[in-house]
Amino acid sequence: MFFTLALFGGFRREELCGFEFQDFDHDHQTASVKRVSLYTPEDGIFTAPTKTAKSRRSLKLPAWVFSLVAQLQEERHRQCLALGDQWHESGRLFTKVDGSPIDPGRPYKWLKRFCKERGLPFYGVHQFRHLNASLLIYNGEDVKTVSASLGHSQTSTTLNIYTHSFETAQARASSAIADKLPVKFGGK
Repeated sequence: MFFTLALFGGFRREELCGFEFQDFDHDHQTASVKRVSLYTPEDGIFTAPTKTAKSRRSLKLPAWVFSLVAQLQEERHRQCLALGDQWHESGRLFTKVDGSPIDPGRPYKWLKRFCKERGLPFYGVHQFRHLNASLLIYNGEDVKTVSASLGHSQTSTTLNIYTHSFETAQARASSAIADKLPVKFGGK
């Protein structure tokens, strides 16, 4: 579920760890980023505001993602019943076995171990966000839409990070136009 949301929403790791079940509107099929979950040795795991005001956003996601969220919520309910008074209700999607918020570093460690066990290259959790952005750009989304989807405070941030992807998409679009024109300009 974590990596599904990372890919389809392009969410930051701390945003994913901060998701609560109440952030998912099943009727409108939107997920809203309202908080982040962070860790420091001094404070442990704690909840904080999003990175920027524009990081607070709602994204429409595929309907089947909400089925997975509902299944996860049912699983959490069963865990709660099984643990009884040992359960620590946090409302979070991603928790420790006892229901308390997961350490934001845990998905990184899990993915690294998963890749190693299967002989796959490991690129880190943040690459799911980059893949999301690159796929949006490749499929013709404009910089403003991509920037809003990623929660960047300025489109210049998106352009700086994804310049190559936008250049590749623009070149592909230019070639598509040239391939469709019946007349070749500049020649005889």
